Order: sequence, then structure tokens, then C-alpha cells
Amino acid sequence: MEREPTSSEESSPSGVTLRAVVLGLAFVAGLALLIPYLSVVKGGADLGLGPITGASILALVLVLGPINGLLIWRCRARSLTRREILTVYTMVAVTAAISTVGYATFVMVMVTASQYFAAPENQWEILVQPHIPVWMQLNNPQAVRWLWEGIPEKQAAPWGVWRDPLITWGAIALCIYLGSFCLMSLVRRDWIEGQRLVFPLAQIPLETVGHRGIPGAPLLRQPMFWAGFGIAFLFGMIGLLSTYYPAVPFHDMRWPIGRAFNQNVMPWGVLNRAQFNLSWSSIGIMCLLPVEVSLSLWFFHVWYYTEMVALAALGFTGEGGARYGLNPGVFFSYQTGGALVGFGMFVLWQSRRALAASVRAWRDPAWREHDPLELVKPRYALIGLLLSTAVLCLLANAAGAQVHRLLILLFMFYMTAISLTRVIAAAGTNHVECGPQIRYLLDHGLGTMGVRPGSYVLMNQMDAIFMTEFKVSFMHYAANNMKVFHASRMRGTSVVLALAAAVVLMVALGPLGRIWAGYQRGIGGLDVWTYDMVPRWEWGDMVDQLQNPRQADPIGITAMLSGGFVVSALALLQMRVPWWRLSPVGFLLQGGWGINALIWANALVGWAIVNVIYRFGGLRLYTKLRPAFFGLFLGGTIAMLVSSGVLLITGGPGGIQ
Repeated sequence: MEREPTSSEESSPSGVTLRAVVLGLAFVAGLALLIPYLSVVKGGADLGLGPITGASILALVLVLGPINGLLIWRCRARSLTRREILTVYTMVAVTAAISTVGYATFVMVMVTASQYFAAPENQWEILVQPHIPVWMQLNNPQAVRWLWEGIPEKQAAPWGVWRDPLITWGAIALCIYLGSFCLMSLVRRDWIEGQRLVFPLAQIPLETVGHRGIPGAPLLRQPMFWAGFGIAFLFGMIGLLSTYYPAVPFHDMRWPIGRAFNQNVMPWGVLNRAQFNLSWSSIGIMCLLPVEVSLSLWFFHVWYYTEMVALAALGFTGEGGARYGLNPGVFFSYQTGGALVGFGMFVLWQSRRALAASVRAWRDPAWREHDPLELVKPRYALIGLLLSTAVLCLLANAAGAQVHRLLILLFMFYMTAISLTRVIAAAGTNHVECGPQIRYLLDHGLGTMGVRPGSYVLMNQMDAIFMTEFKVSFMHYAANNMKVFHASRMRGTSVVLALAAAVVLMVALGPLGRIWAGYQRGIGGLDVWTYDMVPRWEWGDMVDQLQNPRQADPIGITAMLSGGFVVSALALLQMRVPWWRLSPVGFLLQGGWGINALIWANALVGWAIVNVIYRFGGLRLYTKLRPAFFGLFLGGTIAMLVSSGVLLITGGPGGIQ
């Protein structure tokens, strides 16, 4: 039976109520501490990672289960509505990654690493430190050392010395998040209503909450949902038991097939890193995709390795043995970077009518096409994008950076972000990446002659903090939330203010939770990629470029232009040729680490499953089995959350005797 609307619903046409916002902010504040504590201090899973985070699923499960269950038991009329539950979910979904490598982790690293890793042989104290403004770094050697090595017992954390860098980088973060949100607002309606993108990750909370009856109940009544859920959850629990009791047999469905090839024997040695890894959660998502999208995800990765083998057979085998100075791996990496920038421009061209309408509405506020689910008026979105960019330019000027170079970097960043957000909206992949980092595209495209040290300082830090891990890009969380709002008919200023409050709170608390956890554990012995390789690359590259400025790289430019051309051609073929079955989203990921280790095998299996279903049962059978795919995802995710809870309680395998 459909629940009657409460007075709070009737008084809030947007669906956002004060109690939902307060509950959402409470979750955000709690997760700001829980996420770093679990991942840094306990060494467990990071609930803030991934295009759909474990933290957001945790919040959804807790609100649907114990919280709303208690309210229904006490007084059903006061229970949370679907839109209130989705408000809490979206507030957590848009902020969870900020507490990890989406912002807080790399801020903590980049404002301290140039001091901690400084040594006579790398000359960072001479070539890097003098060019970092005092308000952009931690100016306390003891606080830096304690962060990396662990704080001595009975010592209080030196919170006061963090004030200036956290305020500065918090302002930069809010500007980038504002610009990303405004840009996505301008194309939101066209993506959802015009192009009808699938948004598979947004379907998870929408289907879980349901459309009729008590929120969550319709999905729970589906036998096929429980079949999928049981498979994935049971698999995860067996893995948990095997961790604590090694005698329990378990195989994690990972096959490093590349080990069969000797990397020193060409041409097949280029396959030595190939992997075939499966996960029930990813298979579930892939089964929700249109078959042309899942096809492209595995096809272009196979095509990438086919090209690598062919080039190796011709003698193009890498740095040492490459003919004509061509390293195929590097070439394809920059081709991917150029494809992402080019596809971002193509995506905006596809939405040109919506963008033109926004510009016209700015000149004439009385003229705009009616949008009943509008979140931000187009003229305000344009103003927000321009204002955030202007503030970043002022900060760049104060830091001694060249403003024109920052503007080019921001343009390439936004184009890459909107391309990968389009991948998430169309394919729902559990990992996306940018090929080479954005700053490398800029340096190879324009060269580094005449670049001031202040430009390197600001842009290398921005590159590390906001442009390294695109799998947690703020823009795709915003896009998925906009789909949730659209499907649940939530709109207006109150929706935006609820998200803004959550983001500001996490930008303030996320780094504090991460710093506290760092002082407890010492970050120097943690993940090598995050805490060692990224800062050494950024600051080491700055030193190298200052000592050896370079002209623009013709091969790098050629690779980037070819990527933009190919992805545009693929997009046009998909739009204009009815029989064409390859989506350009696969080409945007083609040879990266993520598609090799996490995506292509799941896409192949999901594509095969859906094709078999359509072949023997058609749309009717697919509709019947569709709840099982949601069950696979939620079963795997909840198994991970249960494993994290057991880790918190026991302290790890050694905690159970």
C-alpha cells in the first residue's frame, strides 16, 4: 500500500526536509572520521573509493533498515519518505570520496611531502621550497615528521599549524567543485531527457528505495533479487572466513593470464601484464548496460593489445628498442589523454542547444525553455562556473603562477572530467582514469619553455590533489545525483543547498579525520602509489622541468590529436550509422590499468550473459532477471561492508584466537 504523504512532504515540494538534511550531515560528519580510521589505522577497505562508494551504500542500508524500520515500528506516519532517504544517500554519495583520494589524502601529502622527502641529492630544499607560499604548505618540520612517522605517545596533534594550508586548499576545492557542478547542471537535462543515458549507478539507489509501498520493500520481495544477492554475499563471506581461517578454501576469481608470457620474448611479451579478474558486483553492473556499451569496453581493450603485439612484431617495443623514438605504450597513453579532451569538447557540442539556451537565458532571463525539474537556473550555472574560475585565477596570481597556463589546465581538466563522467553515465564502470595526468598533456602540448616556478608549484599540487584519481571525480558523483533527483522529481534551491552544506562540511572535516588517522599510524609506510610515488613524481618533475625546459613534443601532440579524431569519428558513427554497435566509451579507457585489472573481463562476461538472455528469452526474460543484477551488486558491496565491520571489531585476523 502506498504511504500517505506527511505534512513535511506537503510543505516541501522539493522533497528535501530539515530532518533529512540533519541526518545526512550527521552521516557526513561520522564518515569523515570513520573512513580514514578504517582505511589508515585499521588497514581495511576505503569506503570512499569508487564511482559508487561503500559509504553511500552503508548510509542507504542503515537508513532503509534500522533507522526507518524503527520509525515505522514507532509511528508509520513519521517514517522517512523515499525522497528523504534519497536526500541522505545523495549527501553521502557526493562527499564520501572527498575524505580520501578525492581531496583529503592528497592535500595531506602534497603540503608536507616537499619537506619530508627533501634531501641534498634531489635539491628540493633549494629548487622547490622557496617557491611554495607559506599559506600553501605546512610550516612546522616536527608536525611534518610526526605525520609521516607517527606521533609520539602522549603528544597532542599540532592542529594549529594546519590552519592556513587547509583554508587555502579548501577554498580551491570548493571552487573546483562549484565549477564542476555548474558545468554538469548545464548539460543535465540533455543527458537525461535528450540523449537518455542509462546512469546505471544511479539506478542502484532508485531501485533499492523503490517506487511503491514501504521504501525498499518492492525490491526485497523479488525472488530474483535474493538469488543474485545470495550468490555475491555468500562469496564475500567465504572470502572473509578464509581471511581469518586460511583452511577455508577460497578463490578470488583473479587470473593473471599475462604471467604465461615472458616479457623479454617479443612480440607476445607485451601481454605479460594482462589480467582476467571478475567480481560479482561488477558483473551485476555490466548486465545493466546496453550491449553496445559492454561490447565496446572489452573490444577496445582487446584491440589495444592487438595493436601492441603488432607493433612489437615490427620492432616498436619500448624505450630501449623503439624505432624512430616511438614507445607504443606512451603513444597510446597520450592518445587516450587527447581522446578524453576531444570527447569532452564533442560532448559539449552534442549539448550545444542546451548551452546556447543557457547563454540566451543569461541575456534574457524571461526567455528559457521550461524545465520543471531544474536545480540551478542556467544563468546562475554560468555565473558560478565563471566566478569559480575567476577566484582560482586570483589565487594563482597570488601564488606566482601564470594565469593563462592555469586556464588551459582547467579547460583540459573539465573536458577530461566531463568525458569520464559520460563514461560513468553510460557504462557505470567501477574505475576510470585519464591516461597520463592532465599536467603532462599540457607540458607535452605546449612545452615548458618560460614556465615560472610558481606555475609548477600550484599546478603540480592541483594535478596531484584533483586530477590524479578520476575514479573519485566530483563531477560524476554530481551527475549521478542529478539523475537520482530527476527520477524522484526533486528540484529547486533546497536540493542544491543540502548538497552544498554536505560538501562544505566534508571539505572542512575530511582532511582533519585523515590527518588524525595519519598521526596515529604514520603515513610513510602506507600505500606506495599514494604516499610515495605521486609526490615524488610531482616535485621531481618540477625540478627536472626547471633544470631542463623542453619544447613541445611533436609525437605527444600527434598522439593527442589522433585520439581526439578517432573518438570523434566513433561518436559520429554511433550517432549516424544505425548498424554501428561500438560505443566510444571503450576507446576512452582502452589500455589503462583499470580496464585491464577491473573492467574488461567483467564487461565480456556481462555482455555474454545479456546476449544469451536476449537470444533465448528476449526482453521479457531480461526484465524478469534484472533484479538479480541489482542483487549481485548489493550482495558484493554489503559483503565488503560486513568484512569492514568485522575488521573494526576484531582488529584483523590476529584479533581472533
